[in-house]
Formats: sequence, structure tokens, C-alpha cells
Amino acid sequence: MDCILLVELSREEVQTLAPGVAAKPGLALQFACGLVVDVVAQGWKLKAGRKQIQIRAPANEGETPEAIKCRIRPGHLLERDAQLRQTSGR
Repeated sequence: MDCILLVELSREEVQTLAPGVAAKPGLALQFACGLVVDVVAQGWKLKAGRKQIQIRAPANEGETPEAIKCRIRPGHLLERDAQLRQTSGR
């Protein structure tokens, strides 16, 4: 499956975790899941074990600042597009 499509589907799934006016636990879960989706979209690695989940930042060693920007930019564009699709809460 295309990585961009997978991230978009994951974001949609996260939005369903706390529909409508959510209580604190629902918002906390939605926030945590959204955070994981966002950092994975920016190249971080997620590793689930039996008792813990590890999130590792991408290795920037040897990468130029421009290469780092190119890696991160698609994640920011996905977030922007997701926000533009949402209806205004006002």
C-alpha cells in the first residue's frame, strides 16, 4: 500500500477514536495516536514489542539540512491537506 495513502487512512481512523465532544480520556487517546501517525509520516520508526513500543528518530548522520527538509516536508504537506479537509469548528 502507498505510504501516503496509509498515513491518510490512519489519520481518518484516529479521528473516529473520539467522535463529537469527547471526554478527556478520548481526547488523550486521539492525541497520542495522532502524534504517532505524524512522527511516522516524517520518517520515524515505530517498533512494537511484547511489553513496550519504541519510537526512534531517523538517523540524521551524514544527511544535509536540505535532505532532512525533503524527508520531513511530505509529512507536513499531509498534515496541511488533512486540516484543509476538516470542517471549521467555528
